[in-house]
Amino acid sequence: MGLVYRASDRTTGRTVALKLLHASPSQETTLRFNREAVLLSMLDHPGVVSYVAHGTIEGGQHYLAMEWLEGEDLARRLLREPLRLSEALSLLRRACEALASAHRQGIVHRDLKPSNLFLRGGRPEDVVLLDFGLARQAVPTMMGVTGTGAVVGTPGYMAPEQASSELEIPPAADVFSLGCVLYECLTGRPPFEAPHFAAVLAKILFAEPARLHKLRPSLPVSLQGLVDRMLMKDPKRRLSDADGLLKALAELEAVPELLLPRSESDPRPASLEGAEQQLASVLLMSLPAQPLEETPGDPRRGLEVRDALRAELSAHGVRVELLADGSLVATLVPERGTATDQAALAARCALTFKERWPEASVVLTTGLGMFNERLPVGEAMDRAGRLLRQLERLPASSCVVLDDVTAGLLGPGFQLSRMDSGAFLLQGEQLGVDASRPLLGKPTPCVGREQELALLEFSLNTCIEEPAARAMLVTAPAGVGKSRLRHEFLRRLERREQPPLVLLGRGDPMSAGASYGLMGQVLRQLCGIVEGEALETRRARLSQRVALHLPVEEAREVAALLGELCAVPFPGEESPRLVAARGDPLEMSTQVSRALVHFLQAECAHRPVLVVLEDLHWSDALTVKLVDEVLRALAEQPLMVLALARPEVKELFPGLWARRLQELPLNGLSRKAGTRLAREVLGPQVPEAAVRRVVELSDGNAFFLEELIRLVPEERGEWAPETVLAVLQVRLMRMEPSARQVLLAASVFGRTFWRGGVEALLESTVGEALERHLRQLVEQELIAPQPGGRFPGGGEYRFRHALVRDAAYGLVSDTVRPTGHRLAAEWLERMGGEPDPFELATHFHLGQQPARALPFYLQAAKRFLERHDLTGLVRCQHGALACGYGGEAPAV
Repeated sequence: MGLVYRASDRTTGRTVALKLLHASPSQETTLRFNREAVLLSMLDHPGVVSYVAHGTIEGGQHYLAMEWLEGEDLARRLLREPLRLSEALSLLRRACEALASAHRQGIVHRDLKPSNLFLRGGRPEDVVLLDFGLARQAVPTMMGVTGTGAVVGTPGYMAPEQASSELEIPPAADVFSLGCVLYECLTGRPPFEAPHFAAVLAKILFAEPARLHKLRPSLPVSLQGLVDRMLMKDPKRRLSDADGLLKALAELEAVPELLLPRSESDPRPASLEGAEQQLASVLLMSLPAQPLEETPGDPRRGLEVRDALRAELSAHGVRVELLADGSLVATLVPERGTATDQAALAARCALTFKERWPEASVVLTTGLGMFNERLPVGEAMDRAGRLLRQLERLPASSCVVLDDVTAGLLGPGFQLSRMDSGAFLLQGEQLGVDASRPLLGKPTPCVGREQELALLEFSLNTCIEEPAARAMLVTAPAGVGKSRLRHEFLRRLERREQPPLVLLGRGDPMSAGASYGLMGQVLRQLCGIVEGEALETRRARLSQRVALHLPVEEAREVAALLGELCAVPFPGEESPRLVAARGDPLEMSTQVSRALVHFLQAECAHRPVLVVLEDLHWSDALTVKLVDEVLRALAEQPLMVLALARPEVKELFPGLWARRLQELPLNGLSRKAGTRLAREVLGPQVPEAAVRRVVELSDGNAFFLEELIRLVPEERGEWAPETVLAVLQVRLMRMEPSARQVLLAASVFGRTFWRGGVEALLESTVGEALERHLRQLVEQELIAPQPGGRFPGGGEYRFRHALVRDAAYGLVSDTVRPTGHRLAAEWLERMGGEPDPFELATHFHLGQQPARALPFYLQAAKRFLERHDLTGLVRCQHGALACGYGGEAPAV
């Protein structure tokens, strides 16, 4: 806004800081400059830079004279090192006193940050507030952005109400910003960091910063409570102003013991209950200048767009926020479905955003985060920021950019291509017969499904030869291979001399429950109807296809009625029945059903018809009823309906096509089939042990097997792919919360755990409740009891699958993992007998207690040395060095 010069006041002879506004400033800049001068003149406190005078010099250039300060700003000081605790508290107290004088006069600074806090003489206890250029009287106004849509405030220090462009910015916003400064003084880094400006704003809205003791373990426990009260997302729950903060600080200082350094033996939270992460998809859209505003200077338009998207997407578990820079962030954590459903829904949202704002940069990521009522996210937001920064360096793209986790969760219904950076481009969605999804660049064979394919072909042949309408329902959980079976079946039909007419539709969670949604999709796909085309074009496509095998007059009426099914309305003069039915929903259902029967009957007379309904569990009751009526009316026609769904479809649609339905449950791949697929893709050069491992870990799940195979060439065979863990973690999140807590606590011990150990980690989950949850987990085949056991009294269990343990452990929050490992180590130590020193060392190490871990590492090293176990010895050596072992580390 201007330059600052060292000058002399001719009246007093004092040295002053002279701030000169740039020549030819905008009207808004001039207003801000003059407002700063007026507000500064209202303040008289040693902790606020002193006002001297303001006005204009010759030529009309505006100036503001302030006291001259010697020292350095806090930003420069923090570049060297964090403040000592006493220095940080002294700085906080003095800044609070200065800020309180402003708040009492209704002035909100709005831009508190280290560079605006000046240390007079380099002393933190003599801090001075600078730069009131963004300050305002605390009255309702568009505080988050200026009239032109520019962000007001500094990312990383802005309060959530500034980051989300709220209409009113209260004094509590300064408390939040000061909390960010205090956090940086204590830890050496800001609480909210991300690779992109929009991602920083989103993290302020949704993410929680790392706990203080994670970055500086010696800080007092009580200090975390003060920081938490300053950094509350909701301004109504935050300390309301600087006076409230001064009172809280005085209460803390009144008990000196509360500010003593934390010792290693200080108590930590004694329970893991409620401390779990959840999988979220994050959609971040960065728009060019003023992309959401209908007219320049109308930032409220962005709020209207945000509210419209919220109304449209909230039913699907999507939360949408408008950021202060005009970007949009959406977070998705649906209450039902699987991780693949979540990714598909998020991808469709991303494509919708891109269609509405083609000039926008749109990225989509999936990852874990801690959740409360504000829905914070963790690693996914950082990934989104990195992708957005990469994307903005490239020419404008017509595609959405995905991270590898989201791309791995999307099925073959989405068109993806890999970028050089390792990210993926999402070009769009496809509904037709998909090509085999390549694995490591190779086409994959359909293995282990010979019997199921033979049954499908036999059913279709019988339907054609008799002829007789019938329906086949293939059921299996997500990832088992329903889509691949469908693809292979349709591929075989294409080789026939006279293939049937295939009508294909796929259920969509975004339109689940919509009237005739799935059947309408089937007909639109057949007729080549594309969204966005002119209504007349869509009518013409539907009419031409319907008239292919129907007489002209009948085809006209049938097309008009089917237009209601396809969301392609025809004028009333096309059909008197259509006019009558539009006023009576029951009559409309009857007429549409008759029209569909006439159309399919004409098609069956020409050649057999196969209707494929994929993901029927996302369909609607009226479509199911419509198919039932078609099966009944065309009972003697060569018509087959092939539906593919998850097992819950029978609960969603009881009595589904009961008289004409044959069900085919799809089991997991056999070990033989899995081995064949892995060997064909990986080639003969891969060791048998690696093939055996991926087959064993996949446990018959075709999706898991493919993802595990991808890791082998990267020599990451010991790691679990994030896509697999994401699928399992969403499954775990659907469990009863208290049972899930038992599973998370068990995962801290490793693959094997004990009832007593879980009880030690979850103090409130004891007795009959714990026994009940363990029985449930056994029944769900997640864990298995172990006969005998390591400790007297039994109670030993083992995760049936290593990936389930890894998925559960991934849900444990980083903030409580140290507590869990410390409690696990202490319980194992109390159990007596001959403990495993390496196990205890590992738990104490992960529990952030290196002094207790080190002796056990040394004991374990001696044992490994006696057994000539060099691998174990190296692990002990690394652990001891990580614990700060001052002597000579155990030698190899």
